[in-house]
Amino acid sequence: MVKINMNQLNELLKSPVPGRRTRHHSPKSELESSVVKQSISVARLNGWYVERRNTGAARNGKSFVRYGTTGGADLIIVVTVNGLPLHIEAEAKRPTGGSQSSGQMRFEETCKSFGIPYFIFTSGIEFEDKMKDILDNFKKKLDNVGRVEL
Repeated sequence: MVKINMNQLNELLKSPVPGRRTRHHSPKSELESSVVKQSISVARLNGWYVERRNTGAARNGKSFVRYGTTGGADLIIVVTVNGLPLHIEAEAKRPTGGSQSSGQMRFEETCKSFGIPYFIFTSGIEFEDKMKDILDNFKKKLDNVGRVEL
């Protein structure tokens, strides 16, 4: 696994995508968006499959169309540990003042009831640390499968 620092992450995120228009965001969404971008970069550098989940609504003429899972985490990560797939959900929050909505809390509880790891993070570094903790714990559980203590 690759260990990177915040300066390296920020360098990865500086260059805009050619031809893409930039949107104006509120400072709140801009901070969370940066956290998500950092974590996606960290995941890809570590060879983890990551997908961003978009949720919301869009205007369709006079009506709105809702998409995504209400309260769903920002990132879906899938990794392979000892040949077994592990599905992880991760929710990004801005470094100060970010909190979960009631829908996000319900989604977290649903994940946990199915044994799906779920965590909240506020930076790319924290994302990487929590991912490594989850992977280490999963490896330990796999090592203990089939062992009987006397």
